[in-house]
Amino acid sequence: MNIDPFRLSVSGFWKIIKNDKKIKLLFLILLILFASIFEVFTIGAVIPFLSVLIDPGSLFQNEYFSPVILSMGIVEPIDLILPVTLGFVFLSLFSGFIRTLLLAFQTRLSYDIGADLSLRIFERTIKQPFEFFLKKNSSEIIPAVSIKADQIVSGVIIPFLNMISSIFLLVFIFFALVFINPYITITSVLMFGALYFSVFFVIRLKLVENSKTIDIKTNNVVKTIQEGIGGIRDIIIDSSHSLFTDIFKREDRLLRTAKSKNFLLNHTPRLIIESIGIAIIAVVAYLYIQLSEVDNIIPTLGALALGSQRMLPLMNQVYLAFSSISGNYAIMHETLSYANLPVYSSEISHDELKFDKDITLKNVWFKYDESQDWVLKNINLIIKKGERVGIIGPTGCGKSTLLDLMMGLLSPSKGSVMVDGKLLNSNNIKHWQSLISHIPQNIFLLDDSIGKNIVFGAKKKEIDLSKVEKALKDASLLDFTKGLNGETKNFVGERGLRLSGGQKQRIGIARALYKGRDVIFLDEATSALDQDTEKNVMSSIYREKATLVMIAHRLSSLESCSRIVKLDSGSIKNDGKFEEICGKKV
Repeated sequence: MNIDPFRLSVSGFWKIIKNDKKIKLLFLILLILFASIFEVFTIGAVIPFLSVLIDPGSLFQNEYFSPVILSMGIVEPIDLILPVTLGFVFLSLFSGFIRTLLLAFQTRLSYDIGADLSLRIFERTIKQPFEFFLKKNSSEIIPAVSIKADQIVSGVIIPFLNMISSIFLLVFIFFALVFINPYITITSVLMFGALYFSVFFVIRLKLVENSKTIDIKTNNVVKTIQEGIGGIRDIIIDSSHSLFTDIFKREDRLLRTAKSKNFLLNHTPRLIIESIGIAIIAVVAYLYIQLSEVDNIIPTLGALALGSQRMLPLMNQVYLAFSSISGNYAIMHETLSYANLPVYSSEISHDELKFDKDITLKNVWFKYDESQDWVLKNINLIIKKGERVGIIGPTGCGKSTLLDLMMGLLSPSKGSVMVDGKLLNSNNIKHWQSLISHIPQNIFLLDDSIGKNIVFGAKKKEIDLSKVEKALKDASLLDFTKGLNGETKNFVGERGLRLSGGQKQRIGIARALYKGRDVIFLDEATSALDQDTEKNVMSSIYREKATLVMIAHRLSSLESCSRIVKLDSGSIKNDGKFEEICGKKV
């Protein structure tokens, strides 16, 4: 089923616009009405103004103007020229001021709505479950939050508000000109309207088609930039710059070609139609003059000319709005889909969850997608509070997925994950996650200071500097910060580019130690550390007396574990003491 882009934009945006912006939109309509009224007054004032210039005494014979002139004490026709000229100048200037005020308010409101839209997309996207990010590429999400939200402002919101104001002005000016001369007005408007409608009907499908290309290529350009910067070490070593520049060149050129086509389809018709339109008005005016006296028709034609000069751009604004909305259809559709994502995450759990006994996995099966094989099969596992459990197995056997299930990042396809006998669900998951820490192999680092990375996510007033120092010491980072003159304010660079792999991991460990949670999940968290540093760091972790669930390939990392669980092909093959599973300790 084809969805009308215009109707989609109106209904979609109205649902997500905040109430204070809706009130401002109503105020905008009042301002448009006010501007329309003054526009009509300006056009109407042309007739007395030109009449006075041609024949000052003509207004004394007019049944509407004569009483007003006499009440002002004006008896000589020549005395009318100055006040009528000043009145016309005032109306023209004030009308221009109102239109400028309308444009300023309209533009500011458009960008305010755009800011709300970006925030809503980011807020709803970041509150999606972990599975959402497994299926989505960041090159799709980032443009939706930033680039495409801006395109919605410039390509949909501003044109839509321009269209509303243009339609109001058109209606008011149309009726004013009909009052002056219905024959020329109705004939001209019908011809212009038919021209614009015909052009839009012909090109609208091409605009929508180009919008899909723009949407896809925008994502591809961002993806190429991310991959080029993210893999810069390998690109430099392998001298593969040309590979990425060629990809970027191709995708960017297709993007800009589609944009240029839409720009031409938006703006070329105006040049053609206005040229034809002026010719039409000239012919109609010529025919009308043949039937009237030239002296009497000049003021009327002056008003009609001014009205036409106002209406042509307004009709073009309406055309541009429709074509711009159609040209941004695909981007708008995707952006609104992000803006209307359901919110799964919550800062507050409805049900409190305590961890006093155990974590239980019962008959747990898991697959990432229905079309894929099972990653985990019939997992039954109990981890008691205070235990140190090591998980081993070949690459791809499901170790990290098992941790994600226990942390509540993933939900079982079948079976259940329980804490102290309570099923993990949406009502208690946030409370459970407030009791745990996670140290992955690849630590995510902010492009910020070491200190900010350790207190990750904490508000400034909640930061405990003494705990930061202790976490640095326990993670064997004090010597490193001493090398920085004792500063934890030094920036680590984007994705920690200024740090070694071991330093990154120790910051991740310090982050977990700073939180002081009941359960710590470690996924190859010490793989980049030398054995002595690893031994010191693990001693600090053991002193926390937290329940530990550890994944490691290096068996020496797991020697202090009370149990070892061995996975193979998604199933538990062995579960016992270190010596039983791995042999003697070194």
